[in-house]
Formats: sequence, structure tokens, C-alpha cells
Amino acid sequence: MRSMELAPITPHCGAEVVGIDLSVAQEDETIATIDRALETHGVLVFRDQHVDVAAQRAFAARFGELHQTQYAGAVDGFPEVTVISERIKGATSSWHADSTFEPTPPRGSLLRFVEGPAVGGDTLWASTHAAFASLSSAMQRLVDGLTAQHDSHHVAAQRQKQQRGGEPFTLSTSEHPVVLGGNSPGRRSLFVNSTFTARITELSETESNRVLSILFETIRSPDLQVRVRWEPGTLAFWSNYATQHYAVPDYDGTRTMHRCTLVGGPPR
Repeated sequence: MRSMELAPITPHCGAEVVGIDLSVAQEDETIATIDRALETHGVLVFRDQHVDVAAQRAFAARFGELHQTQYAGAVDGFPEVTVISERIKGATSSWHADSTFEPTPPRGSLLRFVEGPAVGGDTLWASTHAAFASLSSAMQRLVDGLTAQHDSHHVAAQRQKQQRGGEPFTLSTSEHPVVLGGNSPGRRSLFVNSTFTARITELSETESNRVLSILFETIRSPDLQVRVRWEPGTLAFWSNYATQHYAVPDYDGTRTMHRCTLVGGPPR
């Protein structure tokens, strides 16, 4: 097999990883290279892979401890592999980073296509590094050092709707820096999203709404994004601290994915 190569998809976000077989165990050097590439490109796309649940879990676990969530079911026998089955069209169609309402949001996720439409159902990722870099120096200075409150109201309401009643989900709330990467000036990134970020703590409600609207609009710019089409054998591995994502609801039927998520630490 030829050596692994990285092929950038866009200047700011995304790269395809070619020359690798994820169905077999990878050497430590390969894992380290992929880990570095994840921080550089934000999302890595693997095509034409013949991977089952066990192989997906084994590969993901090479990058750290795996996270379990209360908000979705798991594959039988694999509690760390979440089933993402989107029968409610648009259920995850909003720009977000995963579970930022938790004190230690996930570091990243590995998502595998199981079944879905022949056309449509793509996922978009946006680089939050590029989003911060695109701000004026004055706006960068304004938001740097601020903190934001994140809560789980959106996901709790969505799960309650799917269950049509039952026990309510507990609302989780956490505060995180608006800008991450204070110790790495060249890799600063925005850490606010329109799904879970409620307000900027240090600002009035009106000021917070206006500043957040600017940041959200910046992240939505097509110039900072990559669009990935799903097909059999496709996996995507992304950094939850360096990107946000959006599932496009332009399809009928069901789209099913299996996801492994990496435990993170307090965002800094």
C-alpha cells in the first residue's frame, strides 16, 4: 500500500487522507501524523474504507479516551459508539460544536456513514481558526478574554420532541472562553456557536446579542467552509475546538451514522 498522503480540500478547512486502510491497526507514527493534521485542517475525510463498528472504535480510541453521551443511543455491545439516525428532517441542521454546554466538551469525533440518501445529506464544516483570523484586529481585541455561557436547551428540547413526552432532560450550563488558543497566537479560534451559546457573560444582553450575531455570521461564511458528500466507505474525523459543523437537511428518508467521540478537557 502506498504511503499516507494529505490532500487539502479547501485553503482553510478540510483534507482528504489517502493511502491508508482503517480496517487494520495503525503504527504510532501514523496516528501522530493524523493527530497533527487534525489540528491543521480541522476535519479529515477518509474514503473507500471497509470498516465495521469494532474497527471504527479501535481507530478512534488511539486518539484518547472515548466519550459516552446521554443524548443518543449506542450500538449494541459498543457503548462508546453513538447511533445518529436522523429521521426528523433538520434535527441537527444548525451550526454548532458538539456539547459545548458541558464543562469539558468533546475534543473531536469520528463519524462513519452507514446508510443515507443517494443525493443530499451533506455535512459542512467551518474553520473557527479562520473565522477568528478574518475578524478585524479591533474585533479580535474586543472578544479576546471574554467568556460565554452555553446551555443544552436546544438539544434537550429536540430530544423531548422526538420522545413525545416522558422525563424531561436536565438542562446543563457551562462557561467557556470566547476565544481559544491563548498560548498559541497563530492558532486562535472562536468558541461560540448559534446552537448552544446563550450570551457573553461580561456584556449586557443587547451588546451580547450584537457581538454574537457578528461572530455567528462570520462562521457561516462559505469562504471558511468545506462541504463533504457522504457515500459508502466515508468517514470524517474533526476537531470540536477548531471547527463547527452543519448537517444539510435537503433529503428524504433516513440518514444513519455511527459516531465515536473523544473526551476533551476544559477549553483554553
